[in-house]
Amino acid sequence: MYRIDSNGQMTRHDADFNRSEPDWLASDFLKMISFGPHGRRLVCVTKRNRILVWLLSNNARPIEAPFAIVKDYSPAMNAEGMTSATLFQTLAANTYVLCTTSPSNERARNNGEWSFISPVGRSPAHVPPELDHNLWRLQKAGAIIAGAASPDAEIFALLEESGRLLLMPLEANNDGGLRSQDLILLDLKLSIQKEVCPTSIRFLKSDSGLLLVAVDTNGQVIEKCLRIYSS
Repeated sequence: MYRIDSNGQMTRHDADFNRSEPDWLASDFLKMISFGPHGRRLVCVTKRNRILVWLLSNNARPIEAPFAIVKDYSPAMNAEGMTSATLFQTLAANTYVLCTTSPSNERARNNGEWSFISPVGRSPAHVPPELDHNLWRLQKAGAIIAGAASPDAEIFALLEESGRLLLMPLEANNDGGLRSQDLILLDLKLSIQKEVCPTSIRFLKSDSGLLLVAVDTNGQVIEKCLRIYSS
């Protein structure tokens, strides 16, 4: 792990993510990692389709054991399973994680194998089932390989394996947490190649509205201004 100090110097930093008991990375391997909006949380996806979220101190060391989300996906999902994990915060400063999945051909028999939204807490807290929201509106979509949340957590951007970009507005759930609304298909398509590093999508605020920026596997940068969602 590397970090950049106030002088712009990059130095190697041993964060020692295995020191908590139990050893959460024993007999498992990291598939991808990313930081939360303010750099205080680190989320990773493992080969065994687990989501681990560490709360970090000011010197980038884990404060406690990670908050864990474990999904019991079918063996057919093991090859790809969870494809991305994105931390985001609502206006009320509640932290959530958006997890995307590549479902198997047995999705109907295995409870959907859905992409989902879940609150993130302090270990060893557990998420109540009613707050763990499956994105069932993706039932007609293909595998989702990347996702991004807008700065105010009002909308998601989701990237299909085919290269299609989808928008999913969010709203508060009556039972707490968040829930999704109907999908919006954008008139954009990215070039996607199998076995190539995942593409990048993110939201930025601009003077003209909310900007969706995507980079495909050919290095092409695509920008789309979403004026109707600017706040």
